[in-house]
Amino acid sequence: MKGRVPRAWALPLLWPLLLLGSGLCLYLAWTHVSLTHGLGSFESFCLAGELFDCDAVNTSPASELFGVPTSLYCLGLYTGMFLLVGPAHSKSRQGERSRGALRLLATLNLLASLGLAWYSHAHVQAWCLFCLGLYAVNALAFLLVWILPGPPFSLPTGRGFLRALSAALVAFLVSAMGAFGWGAHLNQQ
Repeated sequence: MKGRVPRAWALPLLWPLLLLGSGLCLYLAWTHVSLTHGLGSFESFCLAGELFDCDAVNTSPASELFGVPTSLYCLGLYTGMFLLVGPAHSKSRQGERSRGALRLLATLNLLASLGLAWYSHAHVQAWCLFCLGLYAVNALAFLLVWILPGPPFSLPTGRGFLRALSAALVAFLVSAMGAFGWGAHLNQQ
């Protein structure tokens, strides 16, 4: 049962894709906090008229959940996915479960992207180029993990799963605390 999975070429492509997505998430979170807690003089890089207005999208009600920028939730999922790519190469039961977990996380990210894209179109009536980039990353990640063999959804077990879950939670919490700290800093100016 040991060895490489068919179409394993898709797995190494996830690492740079997830790094790109993480960069976009951090930029969107920084922009959100700067826009909502800044002095009012901040404008994002993609303010290009009514159709492409990152500021409108990034200050809409859907741009945060429980006071945390929405993009930071994605960062936690990306961290978990990043750590599952290595074990997913194996034909073992753990590799199969890791591929199933990758599918689950990629599907959640894609569904969130579709919901946020709909909200931008229907309610904000503007698009954010960085958000569109994040949607593209999520769609590509979804396609890459679904071409791999294995069960549709599953969760890995053991230390590998606990490491991935812990890293995802730490990444989310650290970035959320950073966002709150940046917001508090901007509020004091």
